[in-house]
Amino acid sequence: MGIGSALVSASGLVAALANLGLGVGLVRFIPEVKKRENLLINSSFTLAAGVALAGSVIYLAGVGRWSPALVFVQENSFFPAGPVNRKEFKVEFPCSP
Repeated sequence: MGIGSALVSASGLVAALANLGLGVGLVRFIPEVKKRENLLINSSFTLAAGVALAGSVIYLAGVGRWSPALVFVQENSFFPAGPVNRKEFKVEFPCSP
């Protein structure tokens, strides 16, 4: 329970930092840009994705120093590429009829 909670908290921290307040910024500036709102939205999403990727790489590189109990995230290829690596993912239903 404690390790899972720490993993969820660390993921939430990286996601919150990657947000950069862009939701409020988009609401504020989209009405002002008139014809170039697509450029603003795409730039915002690209910036947020880049910051999220950089934050994830920094977190994975330093997880051994910051939280040695979470080193399995760095060593196991399933966790960083979970949605991409479908071959290792298996759902079991213990109470199926």
